[in-house]
Amino acid sequence: MLTNQRIETVQALRGVCAFGVMLWHSMLFTGGYDSEMAIRAFRPASIMGVDMFFLICGFVIFLSSTKGKPDDLQTQNPLNFLVRRLVRIYPLYLICTLVIFGIEFNGERQTGELLFRSLFFMPTLNATGPNIFEPALTVGWSITYEVAFYSVFALSLAFGKYLLRVILIWALIALIGMALLEGNYWLDPTVVPPDWSAARAIFPNPINSLFLIGILTGVLYRSDVHFGSATPAMLAVAFSFTCCVAQYMSNWNIAHGMTGVGLPLAALFVSLVMAEKTFRFVVPDVLVRLGNISYSLYLIHPIAIWIAIWINVDFNLGNPFSGWLLVAVTVALSLGLSVMTYAFIEKAFGSWATRWCQHATDWVLESCAQQISGWMPQRLR
Repeated sequence: MLTNQRIETVQALRGVCAFGVMLWHSMLFTGGYDSEMAIRAFRPASIMGVDMFFLICGFVIFLSSTKGKPDDLQTQNPLNFLVRRLVRIYPLYLICTLVIFGIEFNGERQTGELLFRSLFFMPTLNATGPNIFEPALTVGWSITYEVAFYSVFALSLAFGKYLLRVILIWALIALIGMALLEGNYWLDPTVVPPDWSAARAIFPNPINSLFLIGILTGVLYRSDVHFGSATPAMLAVAFSFTCCVAQYMSNWNIAHGMTGVGLPLAALFVSLVMAEKTFRFVVPDVLVRLGNISYSLYLIHPIAIWIAIWINVDFNLGNPFSGWLLVAVTVALSLGLSVMTYAFIEKAFGSWATRWCQHATDWVLESCAQQISGWMPQRLR
């Protein structure tokens, strides 16, 4: 079985998903988001892209923060985990949020309070589910879910080899128990009880089940479970991929979560990852590179759209092809800016910040351990 190499299929999926979200948002230039063409051709790409991001996040977080077989896990220090994850995602999120806030500031939606809440992931109910909280950088609603997941996962890491049991308990309480207390149970992530706060609504939202399925996929990948040969693996991938394509093309039930696109996407993701234990897919290098810049692409493309709007105003592009021309400009700008932000912010600055924060975290933990040791009676040491 092949389980000790980087899964380039997953990296390529990241890139395809981010590209799909960007294309949907760039449909602003081709008749708006209500046009039939945009809804049928590009909206499914955005919905599926975000849900696949959540699946990948759960999978990657589990593999990167644990070692060993599922029945004998070795876990990362919770504080180190949180620091590394926040250093990974926050600098670029901070920059893009401030830039968008400066561009869109008008005293109506973009307010000082919204900026403060956005920067510190303090949600308030200002959108329908599953978005719930639409921050200053609108695509950041998914980042809010991601940070909430990080907090739960970090707490679970504190229980060491019992990590999976703690996550299961959280799932039972948050995703099932809290809903049952309301008198019913739902899988639709758009359902938000009217008396719930944003924070209360985010943690038990059914869309979090995608993170859990990602973790389960990581558990299966680390286990001895595998396809017996390449044939059943290819059949599983082909069947699940066909289901996803059929749903996309038919525009049937295009919505977030397990009641929408989540189930076929989960089947595709699990089958792809498990198939990688039997053989390696040949993934074009361009897709892997697109996956490398996917986080930058996801956050930076709203800024590229604004630049394209300014270009349209300055050059008065009134010909029939101006809409698609501006889509092309948005794509080119998004990719170019993403390459730069990935190189200089995610990689260069991120690597330095990670090392610095790691040293600082280790010093804090060591100092705390020494203080605790000093307080303890001699017989308890």
